[in-house]
Amino acid sequence: ELMADPVMDREGHNFDRESIAAWLQRHSTCPLGREPLTLEQLYSNRVLKNQIKDLRSRRGPEKEALLHPEAPAYDPNKPWLKFKITQEEYDRVLTMFMTFDEDGSGE
Repeated sequence: ELMADPVMDREGHNFDRESIAAWLQRHSTCPLGREPLTLEQLYSNRVLKNQIKDLRSRRGPEKEALLHPEAPAYDPNKPWLKFKITQEEYDRVLTMFMTFDEDGSGE
């Protein structure tokens, strides 16, 4: 799924604003680099936002609708509901895919 409102941290990591806001309500670190992070340290990534806008315009509304049929109202405080999973499962999967370290151990 394409980001609706891409933001970037000082390390160059990009996130969807609603998703990272939900993450930061439960954590005080970046999900990628694990350094301390707050909402105030994020800024809009206008270049990426324009690229996404361009991609969407090239897709056309018909293809966009096929990608998001019956999209439920999004609650930024509960992003796991978007995927129809529990909060615990969302955190586990997000941590699993967002953990990068030198030896690949995930720790």
